[in-house]
Amino acid sequence: MPCSLCGTRADFWLSDADREYWSCPCCALIFVPARYFLSRDEEKKRYLLHENSLANEGYVKMFQDKIRILRSACPGVRTALDYGCGYAPVLQTLLRREGIRTDVYDSMFYPEMPAPAAYDLVISTETFE
Repeated sequence: MPCSLCGTRADFWLSDADREYWSCPCCALIFVPARYFLSRDEEKKRYLLHENSLANEGYVKMFQDKIRILRSACPGVRTALDYGCGYAPVLQTLLRREGIRTDVYDSMFYPEMPAPAAYDLVISTETFE
């Protein structure tokens, strides 16, 4: 089976009751075959069960911790793209409060790509898992 990231022939790694996992010897990606993917509708329904809002203190704290690290490591960031922002772009709100102009994209909830631009930061949280 080809690796879904780099195309190298992957090796079977393990299986559990729900699916099997493959490992790429080239890029080290661990992945499941596409037949285990949720349909677009199932994925959206599951995602909407999340409590990703400004009212969720734990969710906000996760982003505040990232912003603190960002400010320390990259103090010059003025523009950002939150790729995969979800239905409630909490990170956009928090970054804007920090003075960082932030655009959003999410294939389900904000499918219009922002106008082509160069960003100081492109961030994607809980998107590629």
